[in-house]
Amino acid sequence: MTLHLPKSVSVQIAHLDGRPLRQAGVVLSIQTFATHKNDIRLFPFLTDEDGIARITQADMRAEAVATYDSGLMDYSAIETAHEMIEIHLVSCSELALAIDARTRSWTSLLKGENTRWRSIEQLVETLRTATNHKLVIPDALSIRPKVRARWNQPDATCEYLLRVRTQP
Repeated sequence: MTLHLPKSVSVQIAHLDGRPLRQAGVVLSIQTFATHKNDIRLFPFLTDEDGIARITQADMRAEAVATYDSGLMDYSAIETAHEMIEIHLVSCSELALAIDARTRSWTSLLKGENTRWRSIEQLVETLRTATNHKLVIPDALSIRPKVRARWNQPDATCEYLLRVRTQP
């Protein structure tokens, strides 16, 4: 099977017991797994005041276009990826690396990003003011809070609960 980007994705961050965690500004990423060439990471997506990241298909496509435009690696079309994806919390060290990259290397918006951001300054400021530091997010991806899902239905509407631990 191949990847079908959903029409919309909602990710509610929650306490370990499942209660909604109403925290705005938490940055998430979506990891796709390529069948050929390199994986594509769609990023950044933020939670709103209800602790929900609301992601549209257009948002995901815009981030895929930005990834292609970065020229960092060689990519196949996102639709050729495996149907299995992971939605991760972004660690503070990853945020710092992204801020550094966007202020030193990619200092203007990439293709696709102008549909989500007014300027590179807005994008960088969004990353700088992220509230991920209020959560326990290990640097090791293997133990980081995540959602695994199969995106194999065209134009699906997907809703997920991502349980997280808050900083003491």
